[in-house]
Amino acid sequence: MFSEKIYKEVDSAIKRVWLEDIKKDYLQHSLLKEDSLKNAFYYHLRRRLGDHYLLDNHLRIYTEFYYMGLRADLVVVKLNENPGQNGHLKNDVAEIIAAIEMKYKYDLSDKPFLSDIEKIRKSIEEYKINALYYLAFIHEVEYEANSTLSWIDIEKSPWAKGRVVELNGYFVTEKQDPVWEVVSYNGLNEEIFGGGNMVVKKRK
Repeated sequence: MFSEKIYKEVDSAIKRVWLEDIKKDYLQHSLLKEDSLKNAFYYHLRRRLGDHYLLDNHLRIYTEFYYMGLRADLVVVKLNENPGQNGHLKNDVAEIIAAIEMKYKYDLSDKPFLSDIEKIRKSIEEYKINALYYLAFIHEVEYEANSTLSWIDIEKSPWAKGRVVELNGYFVTEKQDPVWEVVSYNGLNEEIFGGGNMVVKKRK
């Protein structure tokens, strides 16, 4: 298992990708649907971590990843010391460092977002996959102002504590620009990004 330093560095890169790179892409109209969000996230995360860092630490970034019941839009994994010697590359995955589920919707339905939350809950509670988990949600509807959007009530969802981070993009009433936030329950890099907030906004 990796040291906390590796987890903190990967976590910091993911949060910065969301707050800086994905937000910029959105404002520049570079994100059309969920697939372009995945592509952009892959590009920015690989660029921020750097190929030397990834190779030196046996890390790789994959999209549309399936492993032990987990189906993730994007993952950061550790490969074994000699990848490519065990048939399919998936057999060389020694550890999942981070798994990211993404949604980009413009309608009022909660169902696609709640479905991703349930996927992560299953990965943690039922499949027992030890990793950092991220919910990267862009929801193009208006929410009430003066509170922080959170999809997870941490008091009712103890499985998320120490594991899950919400990456939220949404709009608030009477504000033109979107809000881009990190709501973190994993306890990493709190001095930079802060911790979790359990207040849920209501849609307009």
